[in-house]
Amino acid sequence: MFVSQLYNAFLTILFVFFLLRDEQRIKEWGYENVLEGHPNLIRYIQAVNQGLKSVYFGYTLTMLAITIISAILYHALNLTALSGLAIPHPTLLAIATGLASVIPLVGRNLLYGAVLVYLSILALRSYLTLLWFPGLFFIVMNLAFDSIIRIYVRPSLSGRLFPIGLVMFAYLLGPPIFGWYGIFLGPFVMVVVVQFLREPLAILVSPLDE
Repeated sequence: MFVSQLYNAFLTILFVFFLLRDEQRIKEWGYENVLEGHPNLIRYIQAVNQGLKSVYFGYTLTMLAITIISAILYHALNLTALSGLAIPHPTLLAIATGLASVIPLVGRNLLYGAVLVYLSILALRSYLTLLWFPGLFFIVMNLAFDSIIRIYVRPSLSGRLFPIGLVMFAYLLGPPIFGWYGIFLGPFVMVVVVQFLREPLAILVSPLDE
């Protein structure tokens, strides 16, 4: 199984390499031999391309921003923590926070919940008065930080092409349906279908030569 997965990974990397290398040539061939004279099809493909950029590139930038900002906040919170009551491995946790953002709405909340329970247990084992630190963590990360991400960071980096709930289900349902690569294929299918539905169906199903 490992050899098969390694071979599939090699094929994927090889395929992506040639796509990137010959992108312009493939684009020119497509316009000259397939898309020329079909403005409706061109408009649809451009809409899909814009949607994929929004989902993949935009969300990648968002994850990077979340990782950097959360790392700063985790280390800053640890500066206020008493000995024995600190956020564990703040840098690694920041990376996990960025990766958890792949699943909108629920990903980071699950991670915050796990850290909050961990810090609360540590506080209860020492003194009840130390519960202020888990409370501070919750206020800073779950309320203030997440609000900034939702209101300012994500819209500015990812745009508003798709409802956040739709993106969430694309990421959640992709892996169960398609396997591990569904985390990429799920959003891809979502973009193709949604952009198709956004175009007038009567135009798309009509003869393209008209």
